[in-house]
Amino acid sequence: MPDIFPQPTGNGTHKKDSDTHFFLRRFHAMKGRLPQNTTEWEECFSNGFEQFFEAEEEAQGFDEEMAALRKGIMEKVILRLLRPLETDGNEIQPCLVHRDLWDGNTSVDSKTNKPLIFDACSSYAHHEHELAP
Repeated sequence: MPDIFPQPTGNGTHKKDSDTHFFLRRFHAMKGRLPQNTTEWEECFSNGFEQFFEAEEEAQGFDEEMAALRKGIMEKVILRLLRPLETDGNEIQPCLVHRDLWDGNTSVDSKTNKPLIFDACSSYAHHEHELAP
C-alpha cells in the first residue's frame, strides 16, 4: 500500500454475516494548509477561498485576470453575500454538513430501503453549504 495511505491494522469477515467484510486503518490526524477555525462564517469562507486562490497561483503562476477576479470575489462578492447573514441581529446556526454530497456518495440500504450517505468530509457550516455546486 502506498505511503500516502494510513497503514492497515486489521481486516477480516464478520462472524455473523460472511458477506460483510471489514478493513481497519490507523487514524490519521490531519493538519496543514486547511483554514483555521473561526466563529464567523464570513471569515471561514474567505479563508477557504483565499487558499484556493493561493494554490492556483502557486500551481499556475501569477495571472492578471485571475488577480482581478480574486480581488473582486474577496472584496465585493463574499462581503455582499455573507456579511448580511450575520449583521443586524441575524445569526447563522452552524449545522453538520457532509461537504462531498453527490450521487456517487449515496445509496439505498437493501434491508430498510432507506437512503444512505457516506464518504463524508464533514464540518459545521451554513445549512445551505451542501447545496452549493
